[in-house]
Amino acid sequence: MHVPYSELMDAHALECFVTIVDQGTFTKAADALHLTQPAVSAQIRRLEHVVGHRLLDRSVHGAVPSAAGRELLPAAREVLAALERARHALDAFGLELTGTLRLGSIPSVTTLDLPRALAALTAEHPKLAMRLTEGSIADLTRQVAVGTLDAAIIALPADPPTGVRFTTLTRSRLHIHLPLHHRFAGTRALSLRRLAGLDFATLPPGTATRTALDLAFTTLHLEPRIVFEASDPARVLAFTQAAGHPAVVPGIATAPGLSAVQLTQPTIESGIALATRDSAAERPAVDAFARQLMTAATPAWLT
Repeated sequence: MHVPYSELMDAHALECFVTIVDQGTFTKAADALHLTQPAVSAQIRRLEHVVGHRLLDRSVHGAVPSAAGRELLPAAREVLAALERARHALDAFGLELTGTLRLGSIPSVTTLDLPRALAALTAEHPKLAMRLTEGSIADLTRQVAVGTLDAAIIALPADPPTGVRFTTLTRSRLHIHLPLHHRFAGTRALSLRRLAGLDFATLPPGTATRTALDLAFTTLHLEPRIVFEASDPARVLAFTQAAGHPAVVPGIATAPGLSAVQLTQPTIESGIALATRDSAAERPAVDAFARQLMTAATPAWLT
């Protein structure tokens, strides 16, 4: 049957369902939610009626999600997380932010206009001070996890440590940029194994592009023949124009006299993400910074 979204997405009922799963019993969930057990049970009965399925299997030992409950659980968590983010955004709206926002970033970020985002945040909240430090992906995520940084811009692919979540800001496919006279120019795609046999230019370690590229080479047990590195993709392409060696940078945007060929087998994506603590008590300043970053993606390098 068709279930109206307004009935299904009842935040209170979903919260009761998720809390029971996390706590293991109706009694513990009621205590955590500061409700009576009959009130929690009533919310679950209503939710089960709306979805048309039993969501929890009950026993003397507690409650566990049924097959239908396991299907609903991830979506329920997403809905509650989205509502929490919306609440933080409204809390920050019109709020004069003060204090110091401690930020970290990898050394080179080419697909975000970070200075513009920081300037916009300063203009919006002039009493908010910001401190930016650079570091490796591992160091930055560790500092976010322990609380010495409020947020950090890191390169993908990477795995978040316990207590940290990654919000993807940009994602780009890697392309090989070749002089028009190169023997592989004009082809639709070039494999990583074929690239391994060429001298090429790319971005330095610590960047999103290099992180993804190094991982792909390691996975295939290949050694890259990198002859030039620069943190600015435009400089890498300028080297290719002058020296004739291929360049690996994100996206299809290229320079005069060059053609972009997609890197495949595997197709490699690089990206930039914002690392924050996986906590319901986000600082409004972090949310304000995240909103500015989402508008600061540099479209010329994206595909």
